[in-house]
Amino acid sequence: MKQAVLILCLAATTALTVNAQQDKSKAPEATAATKVVMIKADAAPLDLAKAAIAAHGGDKFKAAKTIIQRGSVEATAPGSAQAVPAAYAVVTKGDRFRFEITSQFFNFLQIFDGEQLYSSIARFDVPPLNKMGFILLTRAEEKGYTVTALPDKKKRRGFRISSPDGYSSDYYIDPANGQVLSYEAKFTVEGREITTAVENDKFRDVSGVLIPEKYSQRLQLGANTFYASFKAKEILVNSEIADDVFVMK
Repeated sequence: MKQAVLILCLAATTALTVNAQQDKSKAPEATAATKVVMIKADAAPLDLAKAAIAAHGGDKFKAAKTIIQRGSVEATAPGSAQAVPAAYAVVTKGDRFRFEITSQFFNFLQIFDGEQLYSSIARFDVPPLNKMGFILLTRAEEKGYTVTALPDKKKRRGFRISSPDGYSSDYYIDPANGQVLSYEAKFTVEGREITTAVENDKFRDVSGVLIPEKYSQRLQLGANTFYASFKAKEILVNSEIADDVFVMK
């Protein structure tokens, strides 16, 4: 049980938003009108990244100063049919973030203050949220970041964004509207390579920013595969957040 909760914490910390597994043959739902984004058949990788940014709010997406998410999450460990339920909260402000998991079995807190990463679990360190996944998409056009081509997958257009310090994420977008259908990242924790893959299931338009509201996440640790299902009940964009939220007390 504790192992499942620890993996739940690790899985949730590697993403900005959350959701539940569903029929992946269906396109993700959106609670607002889908933005029209034109994608040419011969579009360059950077053009694909720009299309994805535009689909999720364009300048509003890139300029979002704060994002708050609260909701529910369940995790399943290998060989176990029992899912571990919990509540989660993610608060981001620029490069800073605060992530909390609360359950009847286990509580977890992780904070990145822009320079240092603090964790309530010793040696439980993962790259900061801005280094991978959905939030990394907003950095595609910044100096030092590179966007390279990936083969299309299941009719989805693919590209990779790499940061100056060596982190990268692979994105696959809907060729009809540019929305990010899935993304994957790899990183190393205590000498072990970890792969995290997210499949978006439903989006919510909040103040002109299209954010994943529900998604399923697969976490691969060697031969072990863990699954987590997230669903955001509350999403806030550009709300006031006090700086002391990012101080470990």
